[in-house]
Amino acid sequence: MRHNIALEVRAHLGWLFFAGTLLLAGCQKTSTVTIPGAAQAPTPDTTAPSAPASVTATPASFAEIDLTWSAATDDVGVAGYRVESCGGAGCSNFVQIAALAATSFGSTGLAASTSYSYRVRAVDAAGNLGSYSSVATASTAAAPPPPDTTPPSAPAGLTATAASSSEIDLGWSAATDNVGVTGYSLESCAGAGCSSFTAIATPAGTSFGNTGLAAATSYSYRVRAVDAAGNLGNYSGIATASTNAAPPPPPDTTPPSAPSGLAATAASSTQINLAWAAATDNVGVTGYRLESCAGAGCSNFAQIAAPAGTSFGNTGLTPGTSHSYRVRAVDAAGNLGGYSNVASASTPDTIPPSAPANLTASASSETQVNLAWTAATDNVGVTGYRVESCSGAGCSNFVQIAAPAGTSFGNTGLSAGTSSSYRVRAIDAAGNLGSYSNVATASTPD
Repeated sequence: MRHNIALEVRAHLGWLFFAGTLLLAGCQKTSTVTIPGAAQAPTPDTTAPSAPASVTATPASFAEIDLTWSAATDDVGVAGYRVESCGGAGCSNFVQIAALAATSFGSTGLAASTSYSYRVRAVDAAGNLGSYSSVATASTAAAPPPPDTTPPSAPAGLTATAASSSEIDLGWSAATDNVGVTGYSLESCAGAGCSSFTAIATPAGTSFGNTGLAAATSYSYRVRAVDAAGNLGNYSGIATASTNAAPPPPPDTTPPSAPSGLAATAASSTQINLAWAAATDNVGVTGYRLESCAGAGCSNFAQIAAPAGTSFGNTGLTPGTSHSYRVRAVDAAGNLGGYSNVASASTPDTIPPSAPANLTASASSETQVNLAWTAATDNVGVTGYRVESCSGAGCSNFVQIAAPAGTSFGNTGLSAGTSSSYRVRAIDAAGNLGSYSNVATASTPD
């Protein structure tokens, strides 16, 4: 009976031991050991990892140092790393600051311009801590200065002075700033009492010439300073000025071009029509000056008209006369341009010569009657005469018998004792025949 109880107790103790071993295996690495009279159980892992190698510490900013190292080794595997740090040059009071699985770490939240030292060791799944790495030291960068939030002062003494009809010059006293003024923002509005200011320039200095303005117009200005941080200061006082009135335009001294293509055409015996191509001018042609002279090859031109357009009819001319013309343009300033080409035309002659006067007829022999008369006149000149005759007392059937150039004619080859009557008229170069002279009668002697 006692023997059986002992066997049962021993069996229960063996199972308890085996169950404890299994529970321990959940958190530790095991190795198999032999227990007499019981099932085999794993042995705990007591081998520590190796020390991490090649630890480097690199400043990343004024508040961060980045760490890297080579992985440690372990007989069954490294589970993670413990990073320790201390602050100050030559420090030794290391404290753990991180527990991580990776082989790099960013140490943040550090003090600027401060030395920090680091060491690392590995840990395995059984919680075995390895040896420390070598110590790596680095210093954080200097901290940047705090942002500038102080605006510049307001510029003083802003003045605005009209420089011309399109420019106002501005000047002001420099503003001040804790770190220095870098420039100014200049604003403007147009019109008396205006208030809708807009930025027009960002000068670096304390003066500015505002150009391209409208003449005789009021402009108001204000300016404020800006510093390197972009802080804008208060506005200066407002300065107002008006641009000058626009100056009168400079006198026009540019003459028009010469008209071209002048043509002259006789329209009647007393009129010649003229036409030409328009001249050009920088401000515009206002009219033309037409000049003329009479006679073939004439050169004594005189103004006869001032037409506004590019054509003119020259009337009241003498028939059968030659006229030459030239024209030039004039502008509003009175500048006269160059002359056009010269164009010539002649009016047709339609005026007949006057009647010859004082026609006389006298027999000089039994076969000849001599005629004489006073010369006729003509507007362009008589070129000759036409002599007509009829035979017999009281005859009227006159026929032309001669065309002498002068004012006398000898009618020969007549019959003795014959009465002959005569009349004469002049002719000009255009073929115009004048009126007849008086009739003169003479008889050849028997």
